[in-house]
Amino acid sequence: MEQNKNFFVNIKKPDNLTIEELIQKRAENKNNEIDLEKKAKEVCSRYKKGDIFDFSLNRKGNLFEIILDEVKVGSFNISINDEESTHIGMIYINENLQNKGFGKQLYIKLNDYLKNSENKVLMTDKMRNSPAATHLWESLEKDGLVEKLPDKTSPDGHPVYKFKKEGI
Repeated sequence: MEQNKNFFVNIKKPDNLTIEELIQKRAENKNNEIDLEKKAKEVCSRYKKGDIFDFSLNRKGNLFEIILDEVKVGSFNISINDEESTHIGMIYINENLQNKGFGKQLYIKLNDYLKNSENKVLMTDKMRNSPAATHLWESLEKDGLVEKLPDKTSPDGHPVYKFKKEGI
């Protein structure tokens, strides 16, 4: 219990702000977050299934922000598998973009980026995949962009897919 008291005592506030100013600044930041989420929802709602999404990726180390119409609509991180491939770890895409083909376009664009900048290809997470991710990979396979690796499955039983190195 004594340790919990020290935790609160050791929290530092900026020297130039009073507690009241700090509380006000945090409330303003929260309002800005709400405004940005509303703006993202509005932008995403303009698109329908089958649209071509003109988005960009803003990279910060292994973290990528997804920017659509100058608004952040998602983010994800990548993890390196080996010298030839990498996979998407945690991913968030605004719910108003889901089931519209955005994820497929995102994976293709990310694979192109990795292929050109790091000579790597994108593949499934070898440990686990959501049903939505598996569906997306199956769609990419149907289009001839990826291959299912024979005799390989993730521990959760999903097939392992990898973008083809050539012909993309």
